[in-house]
Amino acid sequence: MDVKQEFLRLKEWSVCSSGEERNQADNALDVFLSRLTEEDKKQVFEAIDEDLASLHVEVEDVHLLQKKIHCADR
Repeated sequence: MDVKQEFLRLKEWSVCSSGEERNQADNALDVFLSRLTEEDKKQVFEAIDEDLASLHVEVEDVHLLQKKIHCADR
């Protein structure tokens, strides 16, 4: 698995878990991050940028849907 995919997998595991599983996910993410080379860090930052960009698109889509709902109510 490439660095971006592994980072996103670990991030998702951490975000979607709770309790002891969350601790395990966070520890795995910490170990992963501590072992990154400089090139790997660049790939992780790219993954973060891509993830944030997709979240911004989702937020924009939700705002557009809200506007459509408000216009339909009138």
